[in-house]
Amino acid sequence: MVGVVRHRLRSGVLRLRSGWLPILQTAVAACVAWFLAVLLLGIDRPTFAPIAAVIALGLAVGERTRRAVELTLAVAFGVVLADLLLSVVGVGALQAGVFVVLAMAVAVFLGGGDLGVKEAAISAMIMMFTFTPSAVGFPVERFLEALIGGATALLVNALLPVDPERLVENAAYPLFEESAAVLEEVASALESGDAGRAQQAYVKAREIDARVAGLKEAVAAGRETARLAPPRRRSLGHMDLYAAAADQIDLTVRDVRALARAALGVVKPEGSAAEG
Repeated sequence: MVGVVRHRLRSGVLRLRSGWLPILQTAVAACVAWFLAVLLLGIDRPTFAPIAAVIALGLAVGERTRRAVELTLAVAFGVVLADLLLSVVGVGALQAGVFVVLAMAVAVFLGGGDLGVKEAAISAMIMMFTFTPSAVGFPVERFLEALIGGATALLVNALLPVDPERLVENAAYPLFEESAAVLEEVASALESGDAGRAQQAYVKAREIDARVAGLKEAVAAGRETARLAPPRRRSLGHMDLYAAAADQIDLTVRDVRALARAALGVVKPEGSAAEG
């Protein structure tokens, strides 16, 4: 029992060490956005600036600069649209559910990861709880708050950049794990002649393709971070190696998919192998 507790504590400490930067980024972004909104807009208790900062940071971390700016602007306009929507439909249980669905759908549409999508839902609920109708038709002050929050997120993302090498590693490891799992599934299917397992392996192999695009995007984002952020400049040489490795990983994933398709043809009757 004591050993289990120690193991969990040790694992928690390791996770905290590897995840301290996003925590620090978010805390700094929220604090700075609040301060700037008070300083520039004269608001006593700004709400939308720190919310926009947290959402934009969650979506923009690890993204290339242009996409980060696009996401930040989308967050600013999203805050305004949410304000206008709440002014029309009001606040209630049904509205809360609809609003969360819309917020998460927009986050998915913009390409946010799992964390960004969840943050969008949480932020939607926060806006519901803190909502007060705007005095004017277009909430200019809240739009400016959202812009301040988004700009703060970009600034914090630039001054406290993610580790580009860790960014690429986090995108690459699932590829290796899933490819190995597919190969094990293929081997088991061939050994047992199980067409169902072969089909399952082939489906999994095709799903890995989407992760390859994510890996290449992570390499591009990591290279840009290493080039623009002085604290990460030492990683620039490694990014070139990762870029070359990404192409080889892409070929490996294709080979795994081809092997899975061939195995499906072996355990199924002639002519019933999957296409693609």
